[in-house]
Amino acid sequence: MARSVLVGVLVCLTLIAPAADAQTSRKKEYPLLVSRQPLTQALESLSQQTGVFYGYIPETQEEELILVGPLQGSYTIDAALTELLSKTGLTFIWSNSKSIAIKRAPAPPPQAEPAPPKPREVQRELRAATHELPEGGKLLDTVITTASRIKSVAESAAATVVIDRKAIERSGGTTVSDVLRVISQQPFLRPDGFRSNGAHYAELRGLGPDTTQVLISGLRALPSAASFNANAFDLNQIPLSAVEQIEVKLDSISARHGADAIGGVINIVLRDDIAHPGVELHYGTADGGGTQRQAAVSAGYRSESLRAAVILDYRDVAALVGAERELWNNQDYSRFGSRDLRSTLSSPGNVMALPGSVLPGLGAPFAAIPEPTSAPTTLATAFRAGELNRTSLFRYVEIVPDDRRASAVATAQLTLTPGLLAAGELLWVDRSVTFQSTPPLVPAALVPATNPYNPFGLPVLVSAALDSIDSTQVRVDSRLIRSSASLRARAAAWDWELSVLRSEEDADSRIDNVLDLSRLALVLANPDPLRTVNLFTPGGAASADVFASVLAAPDLDTYAVDGTQLVGVASGSLFALPAGDVAAVLGAEWRKEGVQFDSLLGSFEREVTGAFAELHIPVLGGALRVPAAQELTLTGAARFDRYTDFGSVFSPQYGLVWKPLRTVKVRATHTRSFRPPSIYDLYLPPVPLPMQVADPRRNREVTTIAVLGGGNPGLEATRGSASSAGIELTPEAIEPLKLSATYWRVRMDDRVTALPSEFILAHEADIADRVLRAAPTPADLAAGLPGKLLQLDVTRMNFGRLTTSGVDIGASYTFDAGNAGRFTTDVQATWIDEYEALDLPAQAAVDRVDVASSLGTIARWRAIARLDWERGALGSTAYVRYIPSYDDTRGGVRNGRTIGSQAFLDLQLSLDLEQLLHDRELLRGLELTAGASNLLNQQPHFAEVNGIQGYDTSQGDLEGRFWYLRLGKTF
Repeated sequence: MARSVLVGVLVCLTLIAPAADAQTSRKKEYPLLVSRQPLTQALESLSQQTGVFYGYIPETQEEELILVGPLQGSYTIDAALTELLSKTGLTFIWSNSKSIAIKRAPAPPPQAEPAPPKPREVQRELRAATHELPEGGKLLDTVITTASRIKSVAESAAATVVIDRKAIERSGGTTVSDVLRVISQQPFLRPDGFRSNGAHYAELRGLGPDTTQVLISGLRALPSAASFNANAFDLNQIPLSAVEQIEVKLDSISARHGADAIGGVINIVLRDDIAHPGVELHYGTADGGGTQRQAAVSAGYRSESLRAAVILDYRDVAALVGAERELWNNQDYSRFGSRDLRSTLSSPGNVMALPGSVLPGLGAPFAAIPEPTSAPTTLATAFRAGELNRTSLFRYVEIVPDDRRASAVATAQLTLTPGLLAAGELLWVDRSVTFQSTPPLVPAALVPATNPYNPFGLPVLVSAALDSIDSTQVRVDSRLIRSSASLRARAAAWDWELSVLRSEEDADSRIDNVLDLSRLALVLANPDPLRTVNLFTPGGAASADVFASVLAAPDLDTYAVDGTQLVGVASGSLFALPAGDVAAVLGAEWRKEGVQFDSLLGSFEREVTGAFAELHIPVLGGALRVPAAQELTLTGAARFDRYTDFGSVFSPQYGLVWKPLRTVKVRATHTRSFRPPSIYDLYLPPVPLPMQVADPRRNREVTTIAVLGGGNPGLEATRGSASSAGIELTPEAIEPLKLSATYWRVRMDDRVTALPSEFILAHEADIADRVLRAAPTPADLAAGLPGKLLQLDVTRMNFGRLTTSGVDIGASYTFDAGNAGRFTTDVQATWIDEYEALDLPAQAAVDRVDVASSLGTIARWRAIARLDWERGALGSTAYVRYIPSYDDTRGGVRNGRTIGSQAFLDLQLSLDLEQLLHDRELLRGLELTAGASNLLNQQPHFAEVNGIQGYDTSQGDLEGRFWYLRLGKTF
């Protein structure tokens, strides 16, 4: 970890040190080198060399072909643009000190040097430049050009959802996983307490957390140390205050980033340009707990050669326990027409006679232990014979765990020469999650007659919950250091990029307050009332020392993951066709990943060497025009990977973009994907664990066997294929209206699964190699029974197929309503046609659409609508998330119940205090936001799919309504 810290610090210091102090201004001269090329490319080159952004898009094919330049020498920005635009009929205006809008109008008269914009004026001026140009001017569109990374030409045919900084702030979320609620292609997101480590994963299309490739600023994110068993990156590691935008590529067409992105790619782009220092405070809470406190400080610097940013973030979440929600406070689900799932491991507990006998004085095999009373009682009057105490154990379990995270992000970009750019990035995260479960539980402990608190005079069995001592808790502490550096250059009309990434993370897991049943047995046999435990009273009674003596030593585990990645990419034009240039991206990658399971199980490494190529071939367009074909472009890509521990694989990808009209765009993609087994799946050493099972082939005989779990070095790769075809419409008659529809289909074969022990026993004839039995005795042979069960092998295996398809649709529209303000509407929906899964041998494939599943429910469709409103200093955003009804299940089988539909309303209101109170100096850059997620406090419907939990954890959340306030100030 020290190496990663050193690399990140040195990179940022190296980039910041040579910076000049002078700020970019219109009077500054820049050494420019712009070759003769189309205007859009010339503006992008100009942006890279000056750090100023330009808003422009061609309106016609002729305009798109206009060549400008060359420029070589020292120019001010005004002089450079004047020369480039001199023969185009276009001109420009400054939107603010960093943005220029290209428009069709005579150049405005010379203006005085603008004063430095106030913090909030920057946003207002940019909006004005985008939507409120002077009469006679027409802004065509706003295209932000950046030098942050080389774009992948082969992915231009793939569907992409971009959630920018403004949309992130308006989502009301405090984590990346919160923000993903606003896209319909994520079929489910688990509650915060679903996993004891507090992790959230991306699960696009419901294909599993290990099928979506997560990137951070374009470079691979390794599986988190506390989540390596899921082979997934924990999205809650990233501070949302440091995120500029989230790019979601919905097709598995990613030759550059790896062929293992079967479910798609999520690229989390960190902020690297902060115009003004700022402070942000966030406070939120749900009813009864789950309080969140967050503070972030950000600062940036920019000159003609340097851009740097630093963000410090601290987030603290307090627990919300199950007793605060009626569903978990009372798990007697008979009130819903279901079963009473309260536990008999209760406080007070229950007493049982040894098998085949009854309790003395009661004449019953079991009885409920009474509450303490001062009135004189007898056994018959105190103990309730034939009854059982029950309690709702989930009342102790945390719906939201305690979660503390401190993080820092530093980024820098330095222009070394007009054609050479260096960049660096450092991410540091320190996180601690504490998850509280149930009190220590006593399952049928033998209380001998010698125990001074045993009133029966004979050995009896007692079941109880020791709620007089602290509950069992899991604490996971993790530390992540990730640093990257890159060099980007333009030479010989090609863009070149070389990147290096180093990531290290370790996690410590500690489990406390777990009962040691063997120690408890010894203590219960002690006749000394001061050295034993009284289980015949609520919660049990004993001294602190005695209770400490029956608890197991804390279970400590340490995990670590690390990785190094080198990527080299070149992007440019190969040759010219009548329809345009054939563009290509060529690249190579090397990476090394390591996992340490813990000090006893050892560590393992894997190296991957890959090469990839992408082509962008214009077939029609430009000078080649035919009816119904403004543009026709083919894209293709291929990737070859060699794994040191697994072999080689070749993965091709294809795409097409067709524009029959300027307002209609059709795209299609097809790709083959490959996901090797994770290091965890392959190399986790087999570990036998004792387990009691009922043997179905020996008349349900209960026996203790060894269950062998762990990795399987004989695993094969999971292979996938994906296809999509979509259309985008932007009708000229309703210019701000955008419509889209995409059909997609994904198939996965040879998925890696772990078979449940119950399934292996039920289908022993089909998978006999996973069952070990002793040789049958003569008595067994006479009775027609097999030998006794000794071991079950539940290590991972390749089995299963998954096919899913559906349609994504979207519509957005922006309109001005005069004095009523400006409105933006957006609607997304995903309709699932099929989700057919074959998960178990000797079983038929099952279509899981609209059927509740503990693996994650796939609803037939999911819809999300958004309405933004702005008027002066006021703004608001409303989200409506809709989930239709679907069938409930018990034990994986439909139970005849229907889980009702639900609509969730999220509402946010914002107030720009500076603008409202007329730019008072003390209020400059001050904005207040208030909102609520799940404003109507919709609680999840009761469901049997997850048994004792009482609701579908993939579609509901017991947290309920969450109020929040956010105060932001820029300086």
